[in-house]
Amino acid sequence: MIAGELRELIEIWHLDKIKNELGEEVEVWTVKEKTRAKVIFNSGLKELSNHEIVPVYTNTFEVRIYITISEFDRIKWDDKLFSVISIENNKTRQCKIIQAKMVNE
Repeated sequence: MIAGELRELIEIWHLDKIKNELGEEVEVWTVKEKTRAKVIFNSGLKELSNHEIVPVYTNTFEVRIYITISEFDRIKWDDKLFSVISIENNKTRQCKIIQAKMVNE
C-alpha cells in the first residue's frame, strides 16, 4: 500500500446497544475509528424507493490492513454514510478493500 494514496479521512461507525435511563435497550451509532483511506467511485444511479427518487452510490475504500472493521459497521465520508457490503484482505498490498453502498436515511 502506498501511503500517498490515502488522501481521504474517513470515520468507521459501530452500532452499540446501551441501556437508557428507563432500562430500555437503545441502538446508538458511535465513532469506532478515524483513519485515512483511498476512495474509488464505482457507480451511481437513481432509484425509486417509497415513491421517492433517491441517489445510490457505491464506492470502494482502501485502508491499512490493521484497521478493524466488520460488515455490520458503517463508513462516514464526505458527510455521507456508507453501509459495508464486503471486506477483502489483500495481504500482498497490506490493505483492506471495502465495498460500500451509500445509506439513504
